[in-house]
Amino acid sequence: MKQISNKIPVPSVPDNLSVTENSENRFIEGFSALKMKQEVQEQIYRETKGMTDQEVREYFHKGSEQFRKKIKSLRNMK
Repeated sequence: MKQISNKIPVPSVPDNLSVTENSENRFIEGFSALKMKQEVQEQIYRETKGMTDQEVREYFHKGSEQFRKKIKSLRNMK
C-alpha cells in the first residue's frame, strides 16, 4: 500500500490576512477558497495515484478519522 501522509491536507494561509464582515458574508482578503480546493484536490490525487479501490477507501477513512479527532480536540479546548 502506498504511504499515506499523517496530516489532513491544509494549504498554508498568510498570517496577515484581513477579515471583512457584513451581515451576510465574511471575506478574507488574499484568500481564495477555489485555489485552496484545487490545491487539496491535487494533493489527494498525488497521494492516491496508483492505489487500488480498497486503498483509496482506507485513505479517506483514515483522513476522516483524523478530522474527527481534530474537531473533538478543538471542542475540548473551549
